[in-house]
Amino acid sequence: MKYSSPHSRRDAERKTRRRDENLAYAHQLKLTLGCQLTGQMLPPDQLEWHHLYDKKAKVCRLARRSNEQFRQELSKCLCVCRSAHRELHAKTKIY
Repeated sequence: MKYSSPHSRRDAERKTRRRDENLAYAHQLKLTLGCQLTGQMLPPDQLEWHHLYDKKAKVCRLARRSNEQFRQELSKCLCVCRSAHRELHAKTKIY
């Protein structure tokens, strides 16, 4: 990838480092919490974030933002297993 200036390269590296830190934090949180609805302790790849309110964006999209913004968004979420997440969304749909 070409960069127009050294600043662009530094910014890209900083954002990548921040993303990696935030995703590692979310991964560790999933290991600690498990599914908050069923109580199951599952591998992090089987857990998802469910926004309870005021969703700014998907958690994975916010990973490049500041650690504070990322953690603030996670505080609005429940850590749930895939099946519980599907059930939550099925209940909120209006047909």
